[in-house]
Parts: sequence; structure tokens; C-alpha cells
Amino acid sequence: MRYALLAALVLLSLPAPVSADEPGKTAAPATLTEKTDIEGTVPRDILGRWLVVTQIKLPSGAITPTARMIEIRRGREHPEVFLRRGELPESLSTKTRQAAAASQPWTPADGDLYAVAEQWDTLVPVAADYRSIESKLVGADAYSHEFQVDETTKGSSFAITIREAFSGAQPLQSTYSVFAVRQQRDARLEGTFVMSSIAVAPFPIPITLKGDFQAYRVAAAPAPSWWQRFLDVFSGCRRG
Repeated sequence: MRYALLAALVLLSLPAPVSADEPGKTAAPATLTEKTDIEGTVPRDILGRWLVVTQIKLPSGAITPTARMIEIRRGREHPEVFLRRGELPESLSTKTRQAAAASQPWTPADGDLYAVAEQWDTLVPVAADYRSIESKLVGADAYSHEFQVDETTKGSSFAITIREAFSGAQPLQSTYSVFAVRQQRDARLEGTFVMSSIAVAPFPIPITLKGDFQAYRVAAAPAPSWWQRFLDVFSGCRRG
């Protein structure tokens, strides 16, 4: 039970997902680096803004739902993943806390998704001591042996991994999340996830959380500008 409580507290203390280059937002630390790599074949229709709801299954048997936000954007060479490091709308935070207190999964209603979409650009930024954020999109055809045999990822169609490193100003040292997509609809992704964190309190404590997740697209990716399309033409020529 003590482990379950500690795990829940650590996860709930994670800074909410953000992109530091959004106008009007508090800039990320100058030392922060954020990048995305891609391996294998991943779907082309995953661009957009997503509310990711994780249903954590604690060792005690309790279920703790939490929510994060990510944006998958069109990049020069391939899609890029960005964390939306902002506070969830208060109504959603209240609902997830209530569901966690009752040890029940949480499914957002249409109104909840609308609230996220509507407030996305004006969410209160979360101060975090990030050092780096490294994301990766991995198609099943490029899975390593570990991904092929691990219970979280084996049999999935593709995976989104996010590795967050912190500067040391808070107890959380690092977090590595893997979201293995098993089912994809037009505006929804479903699958299994694992999150491995290192907390320092006062010595390093490894914490692993697992469960299911559902990601809901709250807004489609904007169409590329004429300048982006122009650059893409020449980018394609260079690759040829």
C-alpha cells in the first residue's frame, strides 16, 4: 500500500505536458532541448492535439486515472511530438481526482474534450525544471527485441515514447513513458502503457507504473502554410 501511494503521488506530481515556442507562454529554460526521432513506419493521420488519459493499475489493485496532453505536429522530415506543459482545465482535474479517490477509470465526456480544445492555447503554464525531452515514434516494423517481447508493447502497431530528464530542482529525476497503440480510430488511440520514473527522496527510488490508455484528439493539426509546402518540395529534392 505504501508503494501504491508513493507511486500515485509521484505520477500526479509530474508537470503537465507543452511546447515552449507557443506565443504568450512562459518560455522554457534556455537549457531545455526537445526533439523527436522516428523509427519504422508510423501512421500519417496522427497529427493533432491529444488528451492522453492513463488508467494506472497500482499493485494494490486500485485504479488511478491521470491525464496529460501532447501535440503531434508536422515536421520538416517527419511528425514531431511536443508535450503541452500546462494545467488541465479545473473541471477535468476535479473529475480525475474524484475518479482516483473512488478507484475508478475515467472517460472524458464530449464537453471535457471541448474544454481542452477551447482552452489549449490559454492554459496556465506549469513551471518545471526540465533539462531535456526526447520523444520517439516507433513503428512495429522497427521494434527492438525488447519491444517485441515486452508485455506492454508486443503485438501493438506502433509506439510513442517520451523520455523526460529534469535538472534536479525537484524530487523527480527522470521519467520514461511508452504508449503502445493497439487500436486506432479517426480521433482516438487505445493501448497499453508503462511509465518508469526515478525519484530521489532522499536516495534514488525506481517506480514503474502500468495500465491502459486512451488518447482523444481534441483538435486536428493545422494545414501547412504555403511556405512550409514550398520548403517541403526542396526538402524532398535534397533527399532524392
